[in-house]
Amino acid sequence: MSIAPHPAATASGTQPPRPRLQPRQPMSCSTTPSTVQTSPIALWRYGIISPLLHSCPQEPTSLLARLREAAAVVWTDPQGQRRLIPAETMRSWIYQYRKGGIGALADQPRTDKGTTEVGQNLLDGLASLRDKHPTLTTQRLLSLAHEQGSWNGVRPSRSAIYRAVAARGLQRRKTDNPSSQAAKAFAYSEFGQMWTADFLHGPKVRIGNKLQKLYLLAIIDDASRYIVHASFYITEGVQALIHALSIAIKRFGIPQRFYTDNGSAFRSLHLQMISARLGFVLPHTPAYTPQGRGKIERFFRTTRDQFLDGNEAPTRQAWNQKLVHWIDQYHHRRHEGIDATPLDKRLAMVNSTKPFLDLADPLGKAFLMEATRKVRRDGTINLDSKVWDIPDAMPGEVISILHAPWEPDTILVGPEHRIAKPIDRLAQANRFAHNPVRGNKEISP
Repeated sequence: MSIAPHPAATASGTQPPRPRLQPRQPMSCSTTPSTVQTSPIALWRYGIISPLLHSCPQEPTSLLARLREAAAVVWTDPQGQRRLIPAETMRSWIYQYRKGGIGALADQPRTDKGTTEVGQNLLDGLASLRDKHPTLTTQRLLSLAHEQGSWNGVRPSRSAIYRAVAARGLQRRKTDNPSSQAAKAFAYSEFGQMWTADFLHGPKVRIGNKLQKLYLLAIIDDASRYIVHASFYITEGVQALIHALSIAIKRFGIPQRFYTDNGSAFRSLHLQMISARLGFVLPHTPAYTPQGRGKIERFFRTTRDQFLDGNEAPTRQAWNQKLVHWIDQYHHRRHEGIDATPLDKRLAMVNSTKPFLDLADPLGKAFLMEATRKVRRDGTINLDSKVWDIPDAMPGEVISILHAPWEPDTILVGPEHRIAKPIDRLAQANRFAHNPVRGNKEISP
C-alpha cells in the first residue's frame, strides 16, 4: 500500500506534523523498525501493518477503512500459504507492536507447554481402548470412554484430549489401508480365471526423422504364467490395449477376470463396454500398491534381463518378430513359481475361459470402438482421417459407426452393421473413362 508524500514536505522541505493512529499514541511518518534479531513471522506481520502504522495525519481515509482495504488483499505467509487476514487481526497486531515492538509480533510460546489437564487415569484408559481398537478414530474412542464412565464428556475438553492423544502416539493406526498392509501371495488354479496386463517402456526405433519409444504390452495368465499375448506398440493407449486383448480372447477365449492397474487405458470407458459385452470382471490394483501385480512385474524383469538387454532391431515389426520367438522359448522353460514350464502347466490344468463364438464376424464387433457421424450432402462421412462412402444414407442423417484402428479399410454402419469402404477418389474420377457410348460418340463442331 503506497502512501503519497505529505504536501508540506514536498513544497517547503519541512517535516510534516507527527501522525497519530490514536489520539494518545503519536507515531512519526518516518518511523522504521529497529534492527533486531526476530522471527520471520514477526517481520511478515510488520510488513503488513507498517503502511497502517506510518500513515500521515492528512491521510484522507480512516484507519478502519484502510484496515478493511488491507483485509481484502490475499497475503502469502512465510510458509508460502495464501490467506486472507481479518481487519481485527491486523488491528491487534498494531496494538501489540505499539506495546512491545516488533518482538511482540512473534508467536508466543504457550505458558502451559508440556503440561496437560488430562488426568493419568483417563490417558491409561484411552491407551487400553486403543490397544483393543487400533483402527477406531479418536472421536469414536472418546465415545467409548464416555460410555464406560471414564470421561464425563465436558472436562477435560475434547481439544485437550486430542492434544494429549497426539503427544502420546495414541492416534488411529491405519491398518485398514490396503497400501499399508503386507502383500499376500495369491494364485488361481485354473487357466483363464484371471489375466493380468501391463505396459513396459521399451526400446526406441527410428520412425521418419525422429526416434519413437516402443511400449511392450503383455497379458499373462495368473495360474499358468502363460503369456496369452505380448507385442510392441507405439503408444500405451486404449487402442493398443483393445487390439492386444482382442487377439488374446479370439485365440484363447474370454477370461473371468482382467486384472490391471489404474492407468488411463485400463480405466477407459471402451474397456468397460467390452467387459460388459463379453461378461468378464475388471478388478484394478489398489492405488500405490504395485505388489498385487507381482507376476507381470516378474515377467517384465525377465524380459529386460534376457530379451531387451543386448538385443537390437531397426523397426517395431522386427522387434515383434524377435519377441514371438523369445516368448516361445519362455513357454518351454521351467518356471520356479509353478515348478513347471508355462506351456505344460496350461495344458495340465482346467481351462475356465468361455469360448469366443464370433466366427461369422471377422471384425469382432465386441471390440470395435463406437462413434457417430453426420452424413454430408455427397453421401460421405469423415472418420480416422478418411472419407467413407455410406450407401443408402440420407444427407444430414446422424449414423452410428463401429470401427477399429487395426482394421483401417472397413467400418460397420448403422444398426444393421452395413460394411462401408473408404472412397477411392481416383476411381471415381475415372468412372466414365471406358464408357463405350461416350467413347464412340462423335462431337460435332
